Amino acid sequence: MISGYFGGMIDLGMQRVYDFMMIIPMLMTIIVIVTIVPHYNAITLTLILSIFYWMGTSRLIRSRTLSESQKDYVAASKTSGTGNFKIIFREIMPNISSLIIVDTTLSFAENIGVETGLSFLGFGLPLGTPSLGTLIANANDPENITGYWWTWLPAAVEIIILCLAISYIGQVMRRTTNAAQRRGKDKS
Repeated sequence: MISGYFGGMIDLGMQRVYDFMMIIPMLMTIIVIVTIVPHYNAITLTLILSIFYWMGTSRLIRSRTLSESQKDYVAASKTSGTGNFKIIFREIMPNISSLIIVDTTLSFAENIGVETGLSFLGFGLPLGTPSLGTLIANANDPENITGYWWTWLPAAVEIIILCLAISYIGQVMRRTTNAAQRRGKDKS
C-alpha cells in the first residue's frame, strides 16, 4: 500500500525487490531451504512459505492502491491536511479490504496446495507430522492405487473440499465487506 500510495522512487525501489523475488524459482528454493534446515516443524515451513509467496499479493494490493490514490476522496483528504498514513490505513485500506480478503483466502488455499505438494515429494512437514500430502504419497505405489485406495483417496477428496470451502468462505466475506462498504457510502 505504501508503494502504491507514494509512488516515485519508493515505488520504483519496492518494484525492483518484487522483480528480484519473482525471478527466484520458489519451489526449488523452498526444497533447498527445507533440506538445509536441520530441525524444522510446521511453523518453520509456514515462515519459509511466507518468505516466498507474498509477491503476487503485494503487486495486487499495490495496483489497487495506485487506482484508489487517484480518486477524489484521497485528494480531499490531502487538501484538508490529513496525514499520509491516516489516509492509507483509514481511507484507502477499507476500500480495498474486499480485495485483501479474497486474495488472502485464495493464498491460504494455494499454500495448502504447496504444502501438500511438498509433503508428497518428501520435502514438506517432517516425518511423523500428519499431512495430507504424505497420505496422498501412498498413491505412488500402483498396488496402493487400486488395492488400498482408502489410504490416499479420502485425503485427496479432503484437499478438494477444503480448498473449495476456503474459497467459498472468502467469497462470502468479500460480499459482506462490499455490502458494508455500500451501506457506508449510502449513509454519506
